[in-house]
Amino acid sequence: MMRKFCFLAVFLICAAALPARAQIVQPPVPQETAEKDGRIGTVIDVEGPAVLTPVGGMPAEAAVNMPVYLNDIAQTGAHARLFILFIDNTNVVLSSNAMLRIDKYVYDPDDATSADNNATYTIEGAFEYVSGLIGHRKDPDVHVETPVGSIGIRGTDFWAGPMDGQYQVAVNEGRVSLKTDGGEEIVNKGEGTYVRGMFDRPAPAEIWSADRFRRMAAEVRLARYAAALRRMHALQSRQPAFREVYRAYVRRAHPHWLRDLHPRGMEGKTGAERIRQEWNARKSEAAPGRAEKSRMEKDRTEMWRSRWRAWRQQHSHGMREQQGLPQKNQQRESLRPEDRQREKGAARRRARQTWEKDRERGAKKRRAAEGTRY
Repeated sequence: MMRKFCFLAVFLICAAALPARAQIVQPPVPQETAEKDGRIGTVIDVEGPAVLTPVGGMPAEAAVNMPVYLNDIAQTGAHARLFILFIDNTNVVLSSNAMLRIDKYVYDPDDATSADNNATYTIEGAFEYVSGLIGHRKDPDVHVETPVGSIGIRGTDFWAGPMDGQYQVAVNEGRVSLKTDGGEEIVNKGEGTYVRGMFDRPAPAEIWSADRFRRMAAEVRLARYAAALRRMHALQSRQPAFREVYRAYVRRAHPHWLRDLHPRGMEGKTGAERIRQEWNARKSEAAPGRAEKSRMEKDRTEMWRSRWRAWRQQHSHGMREQQGLPQKNQQRESLRPEDRQREKGAARRRARQTWEKDRERGAKKRRAAEGTRY
C-alpha cells in the first residue's frame, strides 16, 4: 500500500513540474476580396428554383437584389427563369434547366475601345442576351461559350438554346457569329440559324418567320417582366459605383487581363493607339537583321500572292466559259435577265454543295469522336 502511495505522489509531482500546454491560436484567414469588390451583377428577378454557387462555396438560393460575383455559377431548375443585370447593363435571362458561369469580365468606363473591355461567359440551356456598354464598344470582344461552339457578340439582342433537336440562334437586333468545329456563320438582324452538333457546320442564316421568333422568345419570357423592368431602372443610380469598385478590383486581383496597366508616355491616348505605340517600340528594339528578314518574307509572300491571283483568274475564266456564264470583266448592266438568273442559280448550287460537304465532314468527325464505325 505504501509503495502505491509513493508511486502516485511521484507521478503528481512530475505532472505538476511539466509546463502548461499552450493554447493554439489560429491566425485569421483573409477573406476573398471578390466577396467585397468583385461584384459584376445583380439578380433582378427569379421565377422558380434557382441557385448561385460561388467559387469553393455552397449553393445559395437565388433571390432578388442578390449580388453576383466573378466566377459564380448560376443554375435554374425546371420551369424556372433567372434575370441577371451586369454592371455594364448587359441583360441575361436564363430559361429552365440552364447554367451560367462568368469566366472573364473586364470593363473600363473610361476606355472607348475594346482593349480593356471584354467578357466571356459559359452558358448551357436556352437564354436571352441583350448587350450592354461592353458590347456597344468599337470591335467588342464578347463571347458566349455554348455546348456546340462559340457565339461572338456585336451589340446584340438575341436568343439561343436547344429546340427541336437542334441548337438554334435567332437575332433580334445587331449581329452574332456562331462558330463551331465545322465552320462559322454570321447571323444578322431578323435572321436565324441552327446546328446539330459541335462538329457540324451551322446552316446558312435565313430570315425567320414571326412565329418562329415567338417560339424562341417564349422559352425565356418572364412572367413578371414589368416588375423586373422597374427594379432594373431603380438600380441604375448604383451602377456607376459598382463599375468603379470592380475596375479597382480587376487591377489588383487580375492585372494580367489588362493590356496597358503601366503605360509610358501614353496619357490621353485611346487603347488602340497605346497598343500600336507599344508595338512600334518593341519593333525598334529588335535586332538589326530583323528588318532585312521582314523584307524578304514580305517579298516571298507577295510572290505567292501574285501566283495565286493569276491561277485563280485563269481557273475562274475557264470554269465560267465551261458553264456558259459571262466573264466578270463584262459590265453587269449588259447581262440579260436570263443570264443573271442563271448566274444566281449557279452560285446558290455551289454554296449548297459546299455546305452539304462541310456538313458531311462534320458528321464524320462526330462519328469518329463517338467511336462509332460505319
